Amino acid sequence: MQLPEKIKERLGLLGEWVAFFGPLIAMFAFFHHANTVTGQRVDATISNFQRSIDEVHKRSDVLHQEFIDLLKERRNQNS
Repeated sequence: MQLPEKIKERLGLLGEWVAFFGPLIAMFAFFHHANTVTGQRVDATISNFQRSIDEVHKRSDVLHQEFIDLLKERRNQNS
């Protein structure tokens, strides 16, 4: 069974378009996926970093209050 010449011509053009644009679309889909995954990893890293900074701030607040209490004690001892 042979295909008529017009069908061969149209399928050939369709094949060329698919062969050209298929890899381009696949490439953009891959980069979109990679960008999304990288963005999620960066967001998680930033979140962890912010949590660490918050812990450091809490600890420094406690240390600051302890220092003030020590200064008050020393002042009371000298009086």
